[in-house]
Amino acid sequence: MKKIQSKFIILMATALVTTSVAIGFCCITAVRNLIRENNNKYLKHSCVNSINYINTLLDKVQKTVEFFYEDLDERISDPLKLSDKEYREDFCRRVEKVFLPIANKTESLVSIYLRFTPELTDSKAGFFYIKRALDSPLEKRETSDILFYKENNPQFLVWFYYPLESKKPVWIDPYLDTKVRGEKIISYVIPIIKNGIEVGVIGADVDFNSIVKASSFFKDVEHSGARIFDSSENLAYLSKEFNDISLKSEKKDLFLFKETLLNGMTLELTAIPANVTAESAEIIVKMIVLTLIIIFVYILITVFLVKSIIKPLNKLNRLAMNVAAGNLDVESIDKSDDEIGKLINSFTLSVGRLKNSIEITNSRALTDSLTGVKNKAAYDSAIKNINSAVQNGSLKNFAIVVFDCNNLKLINDTYGHECGNIFLKNCSAFICRIFSHSPVFRIGGDEFVTILQNEDFNDRNELVADFEKMMTIIVHGKHLPYEDVSIAMGMADFDVKIDFSAETVFKRADKAMYENKKQMKNDLCSPPHTTVK
Repeated sequence: MKKIQSKFIILMATALVTTSVAIGFCCITAVRNLIRENNNKYLKHSCVNSINYINTLLDKVQKTVEFFYEDLDERISDPLKLSDKEYREDFCRRVEKVFLPIANKTESLVSIYLRFTPELTDSKAGFFYIKRALDSPLEKRETSDILFYKENNPQFLVWFYYPLESKKPVWIDPYLDTKVRGEKIISYVIPIIKNGIEVGVIGADVDFNSIVKASSFFKDVEHSGARIFDSSENLAYLSKEFNDISLKSEKKDLFLFKETLLNGMTLELTAIPANVTAESAEIIVKMIVLTLIIIFVYILITVFLVKSIIKPLNKLNRLAMNVAAGNLDVESIDKSDDEIGKLINSFTLSVGRLKNSIEITNSRALTDSLTGVKNKAAYDSAIKNINSAVQNGSLKNFAIVVFDCNNLKLINDTYGHECGNIFLKNCSAFICRIFSHSPVFRIGGDEFVTILQNEDFNDRNELVADFEKMMTIIVHGKHLPYEDVSIAMGMADFDVKIDFSAETVFKRADKAMYENKKQMKNDLCSPPHTTVK
């Protein structure tokens, strides 16, 4: 009997231990796979953020150079005038005043230059500015002699002749800047060709190290690495960790992400996902040693894991799916100091930065770059919202005011487009000052619109009177035409009986504006009388 009892105890103990180990192994495997799956999602999300951050740096430099090029293209009316040294030096001084404040604020930009072709000017004509460090201001340096390098070291002039030969903006692959910084840089250069004449190039250099630093995308993942190829698929950078990871990790565990950057370079990022084998083995050992007690402890551990690991991971997974679907309003999650807490913190920070970047981009997309008021795209969006409110009956009262700046073409033809821009800024500021509580839109070259609602709608007649009074004072001032403000204005109220959309209100306001414009031309000495429809 004792032998049977002993066998039964041994059998039960064996069964319990085996069951505990099996259940523990299954649960630990499931948890490990879930952690691995979410780690891979996090790694991919972080890779995308790293790529987006690098592309944002490159895009800022590209947009800065493109802005400079557009400004230069307007300034250069006759390229042959640049052959005159005095004219050219004065031209460069005026250009530098515009360029420097913007270039100093462009992240990762280390130098900027404007160089003219030696066939048009002398071989050192232009200017060159460089930063001692990324956080220091640009300093002017002596320009290099293009003809000297063309004869002795033509490979140093790829930034000059390659864009001119291509006749289009180009990103130049990483190359060693031996003349100034002694480090690798990449350049974005636009050729300046006016009236069929090759004038020169405008370009900027980016510190290649800033791209390399941005590729180190995991601060809390021990094993991660990167390598970068140029547009010709030549290896431009290889981190030491990249090869070490390939040797240490099995192919099934290796995470690899590859993407082409804005400038044509290719970035490869790799990492080894987190490993939970040690924790699994420890739990299994405890289950084997403690038998029946371990079953109870195992249940408690399972409940704890579900609450402390699986639940936040599932929630994080749902949030990641929402972000992938375009919803960037991330709800708060309880954070801890462990790996899961770090994962949640990194995810939240990444989404926050992405949301902030999108908001900044959207804000710039809806703002007129010259005057700072809202642009045509913002106006179209506002009209769409107003039409929706009109259709559902939630909007009963609003007015549209149309403005047209008088004599812009005359000012441009007489004093130049820069003075025309000053005139437009003055007019925009004047409109914003009077209608300070309503949105102002620039919808054309010299045409502005504001939409009056709520208190401004109730006070619209007083605002119009203030506009006329201030216009009378300014029109009779003794200034140059572009320093004064001359604006025709027309206003129309929404009438629920005849209007079915904002477009009909705009047409009446536009008609009233043209009647006011005609009246102002016929009566130059009298103050303008705004026509209201």
